[in-house]
Amino acid sequence: PVRHGRRYGRRFWERWLSKPCKDGWVSVVVPSYNRASRLVASVNSCLEQTYEKVEVIVVDDGSTDETRQVLEGLVERWGAERVRSIHQENQGAPAARNAGMAVATGEYLQWHDSDDLLMPDKLAEQVAAIERTGADCAVCDVLDVRDDAEHTPLAENRYDHDLIAATGRYRHASIPALLMRRSTYPEMLRWNTRLKRYQDVDFVVRYLLSIRSVVYTPGFHVLYIHHEESRITDSYPEGPQERAMFDGLVEYWGQARDAVPVRSHALFRNAALTLAWMAALRGQAADARAMIPFAVKGPGAMARWPRVAATAVMSCVPAAVLARMRRFKRWFESRV
Repeated sequence: PVRHGRRYGRRFWERWLSKPCKDGWVSVVVPSYNRASRLVASVNSCLEQTYEKVEVIVVDDGSTDETRQVLEGLVERWGAERVRSIHQENQGAPAARNAGMAVATGEYLQWHDSDDLLMPDKLAEQVAAIERTGADCAVCDVLDVRDDAEHTPLAENRYDHDLIAATGRYRHASIPALLMRRSTYPEMLRWNTRLKRYQDVDFVVRYLLSIRSVVYTPGFHVLYIHHEESRITDSYPEGPQERAMFDGLVEYWGQARDAVPVRSHALFRNAALTLAWMAALRGQAADARAMIPFAVKGPGAMARWPRVAATAVMSCVPAAVLARMRRFKRWFESRV
């Protein structure tokens, strides 16, 4: 087992990005907390691929169940080169993913959750698409399914559109749908350990706004399983996260601006404005107004003014009125 601390400095990531990688290999990072009952199926779906060069890095985030024994069994079956484990104190999903990424050796990086499944052709098709087009990453569709033997479909998530442009409005892709080319990975990008919810949304938005191209590989290559068990480590308390996401976005922009494609400069401002609008709708008026100055600067500012004005107006609506509006919306949607 590999052990790592909580934080990784810039020099560490520069060494990670510049160190030799295993050509053609895919590193799959799987954070897990008390998922012993699901871990075998999830890891096997990553290794039973038609693409053979796959290593799975499971980060055990302080589990108290039989996760350690399950991992030992997986190593025995697949070998130490194919399955690697990190055991750390319970720190949450973002810290677990950062720890797994820090020891990844593959040319490609795949994020995966310990309760979901990859379809057998997922990695083969996406690696081939990246190599054929020279894209920075590939994206596929995701199918939401029931937790039953037939994996009964519940909802379809398709990403056959301009994903980078959509990300500017926080219409993001599901994280396991992406396969990333390591050489194009931004050296400043980490999972935000300050967030209790929406960590995947926050990460995907910052990643996609930092790269130049995405290739779409059609087909439902990821099964997102809906089950009744608790989700990974974090308590996911109720409460707004928009201001924390905004602060992380602006901080990242200050670090990565010179490396961000020119096209995405305006999209960063669009993303900030979307967070301001969401905060205003939740009754976080002060936070919403604090986000607007960043959104009105930079290229394309005039095109954002109608949304800026709408956000400013919404931030003046009393929180009690907004709460009644949200209740009415839920009531109306339940009857449509």
